[in-house]
Amino acid sequence: MSKKGCRNSEFSVEEMERLAALPAVEHVSPTRIYYTFAFQTECMRRYLDGDRPVDIFRDAGLEPRVIGYKRVERCIDRWCLSHMSDEERRLRLSRRRWHSTMDALDQLAAESREVTA
Repeated sequence: MSKKGCRNSEFSVEEMERLAALPAVEHVSPTRIYYTFAFQTECMRRYLDGDRPVDIFRDAGLEPRVIGYKRVERCIDRWCLSHMSDEERRLRLSRRRWHSTMDALDQLAAESREVTA
């Protein structure tokens, strides 16, 4: 696993068997986990109630250390988007673009200060 929590390797046969036995998991391939609709729904309910994604996955037996922290984050993000209306999606994307632009401007300003100092 890399520093950022991404899992770069395939699941071992043992990991696949353990994951496949969990009620939250519909199917496992060497590189993917397919979750049940019931787990996705429960996950979103708990997330919207304020539970942390890693806690939700751990409670279901899906240890982020094993499946990858980035996978947990991406699942939550993808499921949040699927529960949003088209207008909410547009608003979220425009906020992301705004934040990216502001981050780039902040970086340019910092570089400019370094050059003039």
